[in-house]
Amino acid sequence: MDYDKEPPVEVSRYREMQKALPGVEALYRLMLAQFESALPDGGHVLVVGAGGGREVEALCNSERLFRHTGVDPSDDMLEIARWYANQSARPDDAILVRGTTADIEPPEGGFDAATSLLVMHFLPDDDCENGKSTYLREIRDRLKPGALLVHADISFKTDKEFASLSPVFQRHAVLAGLDGEQMTAGAEMIASLPIISPVRTETLLEESGFANPQLFFKTLWYHAWIARAG
Repeated sequence: MDYDKEPPVEVSRYREMQKALPGVEALYRLMLAQFESALPDGGHVLVVGAGGGREVEALCNSERLFRHTGVDPSDDMLEIARWYANQSARPDDAILVRGTTADIEPPEGGFDAATSLLVMHFLPDDDCENGKSTYLREIRDRLKPGALLVHADISFKTDKEFASLSPVFQRHAVLAGLDGEQMTAGAEMIASLPIISPVRTETLLEESGFANPQLFFKTLWYHAWIARAG
């Protein structure tokens, strides 16, 4: 799939459209808090799906000295990340690569941590080259033992659960200043994704070599976990 020709979200409105996610600012702030608590002396972080620049912006402006290698399949999205890195306190801390995790050569010994925020829910739940299992294993293979993963996804158990929360999602987005018709389309797009349940997500994390996944953030369908590379 060409993510520049067929982006999941309109690139020019990516950050604006993120307002639809309840608590979006808290999610990225908590991501940074997890890393600053786990790595008080900083470290080298792998940022998967770095396009858009939310993680890059946070890490470049952290009081801790985080180096980070970000990867994304979209040149257009990476340009946004580069812009935010260049506006930050330490732009040279960010290395941005077009591609997938498989294209990343880890530092000696592996990365100290990784992020996987709002990426995996686009991938099929199978063992194919672009499937969820392969995605998680490729992240794990580039981390040192004990490295921290912060992972977030859209996740729900049943279509009934999705349907019951959909009106709340759409109304929240309107209250956040977004267009109601676009949010209806956005909810329909979410319904078409290969979404898996929280239990299935935790199973995949464990099967891929991550120990003790713990949920630390949840709002509507959005869930975020921490786990350690085994």
